[in-house]
Amino acid sequence: MISQTIGQGARVILRGIVWGLMTLHVKPNHLTVLGFVTSIWAAFVFASGHFVSAGLVLILAGLFDMVDGMVARTANTATPFGAFFDSVMDRYSDLIIYLGLIIYYGQQDRFTYVVLVSIAMMGSVLISYTRARAECLIPSCKVGFLERPERLVLLIIGSFYYMEPVLWAIAVIGNWTVIHRILHTRSQMRPSEPQRSRGRDGRAPAGPMRYVRGTWRYDVVCVMILGFIFLTPATVFDGSLFSKRQQPESPKEMVPDPKKTQVRTFSRGTLPPSK
Repeated sequence: MISQTIGQGARVILRGIVWGLMTLHVKPNHLTVLGFVTSIWAAFVFASGHFVSAGLVLILAGLFDMVDGMVARTANTATPFGAFFDSVMDRYSDLIIYLGLIIYYGQQDRFTYVVLVSIAMMGSVLISYTRARAECLIPSCKVGFLERPERLVLLIIGSFYYMEPVLWAIAVIGNWTVIHRILHTRSQMRPSEPQRSRGRDGRAPAGPMRYVRGTWRYDVVCVMILGFIFLTPATVFDGSLFSKRQQPESPKEMVPDPKKTQVRTFSRGTLPPSK
């Protein structure tokens, strides 16, 4: 499977990074904090409209997010508090990145995408919350497609391509993942007769709602999402989908100044000068 091959290659690279960090005696909680600080940096760059630069910073933030747990497990220093702290910082990181996008679209007066980023933000937070809350009631609720690694990869793709279709994908599939986890929790708490004979072992349901990394079903969903992002016409989103954000090159737009009779101009992606 494609995702399995990519995952194996990534693990080889990550193991080398982990051993290097352990040699330097870097603590897992320090890496968690560095990941959060880097996410703040990415949010600031997103808010300023430099999406390619934000994507590079987001790659660095994702790297910290991946290696902190691996360092803890490899060095045998994993603790319940470390897992709790990592989870809380991940939620902060998610929210601060979306906040940067909200600021950017608000500056552009694109209210539709301010709302869309907010919906994506709600789904992203609730994906983690539903799992945490459900696992107080059932053994496991790690079902659904759009977990944090997938969301980070999509945001990175949007940074280097166009963010609008990525936001639609995160908003729709993220909230569907929340619904998926609600349905899974309900089915586990109200098992049918065959389930009673097996016992509630926390296994995710088989069938079309099960997405496991490295399986053909997971790869098919990835291809569908990428096809939506790269092949959907611009008119489906709005006329400004293909406007350059990080490096404006479109003609200057004329914006009337309510305080003067003449007209002042500003390039797409930057705000009018304040008085």
